[in-house]
Amino acid sequence: MEAKHIDFSYGSQQILFDISLMIPKRKITAILGSNGCGKSTLLQVLSRNLKQNCGEILIDNKAIDNIPMKEYAKKVAIVHQVHKMPIGVTVKQLVMYGRVPYQKFYTSNTTEDEEIVEWAMNAVGISEYKDRALSALSGGQRQRAWIAMALAQKSDYLLLDEPTTYLDVRYQKELLELLVYLNDKIGVTIVMVLHDINQAIKYSDEIICMKNGRKIFQGNTNDEIPKHIMEDVYEMKLDQIEYENKSFFISI
Repeated sequence: MEAKHIDFSYGSQQILFDISLMIPKRKITAILGSNGCGKSTLLQVLSRNLKQNCGEILIDNKAIDNIPMKEYAKKVAIVHQVHKMPIGVTVKQLVMYGRVPYQKFYTSNTTEDEEIVEWAMNAVGISEYKDRALSALSGGQRQRAWIAMALAQKSDYLLLDEPTTYLDVRYQKELLELLVYLNDKIGVTIVMVLHDINQAIKYSDEIICMKNGRKIFQGNTNDEIPKHIMEDVYEMKLDQIEYENKSFFISI
């Protein structure tokens, strides 16, 4: 996936300015930045939920604006920060919604649909809850269910907007480890917006740093990340430490 010179505005307020980037395939990319910098807006533009004012986004060298929505849903799945949870829906029913791009109107679920839904629930470890109401699950379990729905789309790209929001530290760790597993075992390309610098560095292959609607850095997390970049992004003094061949940051 590639973005070229993307601008985006809400009415007269410009949010994104001339953003160009390349998302490496079969890797995990995290988008970082302070509140209001445009991270989530960028993700929504990449997912085609919002339309850029100018520039273009390419996937497999095709402009996404020229791809029919149903076909695009087979290529890109998104898990939003806030979900509208249908009342009484079970985990399996939710995950089955991921098969909609493959179904024709007024047709029943096929054997293939059923098999893929079972696979998606197994992949995220929620099969035992498939007949349970989504509202009866913990926050971490619900987030897994939404990811399973996205996996059921069988898309090459999985986009997540602040997936660890509202989760405690234990569930954050479990969820991020799950994403690493899915990337490693299934080969899905993952792009996620995160708030925590060190979680992004630990669990991603690539980071994109934003400030005031602009991309100011993109780099591999196995390389040393310039301290002044992170200090500029968050407008605070940071100390840089090395751990397991990666650079991490603590506030001072």
